[in-house]
Amino acid sequence: MFWNQAQTRKLDFPGIDELSPEEEVIPTRWQPPTIHTMQLEKVESLVGRFLNIEAARLASHFVPAQRDHLDQIVDMRQKMVTRSPDEDRKYLQWRYRFSEPEDRFGLEENRMWVFCKDGDILGFVGVESAELSVNGTPIKVAKLMDLMVQPKVDRKGLGVWMNLTLQSMGYPLVVLGSNQNSLGIMSKLFHRLPNQPVYKNILDSHRYFSARLGKGVLATTLATVYNLASPLVLQAKSLTSGRGTQVAEITRFSRAHDADLAQMNGSYTRFTRSSDFLNWRLVDNPRDSIRLTGVFDDNKLVGFLALALRTRLHKGSWFREAFLLEWGCRMEKHYQRSLTRALIDTQRELQKQGYESISAYSYHSDSNRILRSAGFHHQRDETKTVSIYVKDPALFRRLLQAENWFLTGADTDYA
Repeated sequence: MFWNQAQTRKLDFPGIDELSPEEEVIPTRWQPPTIHTMQLEKVESLVGRFLNIEAARLASHFVPAQRDHLDQIVDMRQKMVTRSPDEDRKYLQWRYRFSEPEDRFGLEENRMWVFCKDGDILGFVGVESAELSVNGTPIKVAKLMDLMVQPKVDRKGLGVWMNLTLQSMGYPLVVLGSNQNSLGIMSKLFHRLPNQPVYKNILDSHRYFSARLGKGVLATTLATVYNLASPLVLQAKSLTSGRGTQVAEITRFSRAHDADLAQMNGSYTRFTRSSDFLNWRLVDNPRDSIRLTGVFDDNKLVGFLALALRTRLHKGSWFREAFLLEWGCRMEKHYQRSLTRALIDTQRELQKQGYESISAYSYHSDSNRILRSAGFHHQRDETKTVSIYVKDPALFRRLLQAENWFLTGADTDYA
């Protein structure tokens, strides 16, 4: 997710807003955004003047973070994250490398890039090296996340300059998620695709109705009726969903699953899945306790579900929620029905264990249909943005076809 230290207000971007109409390069549906030399030079000049650094030397201050940068990064993030410094440190060391980079000037590694002056980190942005499968063709891309600048340099163009500098490295860039303060950067520097939909199903409705109707008789009655009916509805859906496959718990993915996982890429535009990636993103993630469920047909993995099980404090009381962080399935309809049944049965188990809700991010008609069939309901969230920057016109046209994209929560840094 892209952050910005600014409070909610009109955002100014020096060097972007000041461009003449002839110089301005704003992504549109018909023309891919391209790095404009005058655009980058103008921002560079303004940022350099404010920081009292020669514009030509700005790039030497923007480097992959080392271990001795970690304390400052954690301190800066404490203004935005809800986790303790120790928890956030573990998360950062899991997501990014902080050792000496093998690829000093490229985007081949998961790195936190920092802008430093006199030993002080003024801003940073995270980069995750990824492979995008576009109808079976692998494309190297970089995902940007965790952008942040210090308040003293807020609205001075440093965040814009860091984005433009990463764009100039030539890789296709993908940014998933934003907030109200970074939407301006997304719209000016990247091409916005339709937002990533959010789906949710209420498993225990007492909190839901109390929040909307108060703690009265009506709320209690509606919650009681809903909670009695919901398991029956899920049971009926389970009986009419796919059969003929086996469901079993998975502790970790093995290399033997890689061929099966490749079959799930289909003709989608999606980030490539492998056993190594899924183990890193799901099992080794220090933030979550993950429950993995596999759907098998004759010992072949044809689908899977990855649930993050969480306990949160909300308005003085704790509650349990589940998040469908990741899932995959082969494209055959009978396998999709089998995955639907596994998801329905999972929700029935969660209800028995006292979970109040289950949520998911989705981005394809196939996965949307599976979620709706399993009882999920669509919710709007304007911060779940999908933004791209691609210089190659042919690739840009292919990535513009939003209906081909398949994204889950595991593709983001905020899920």
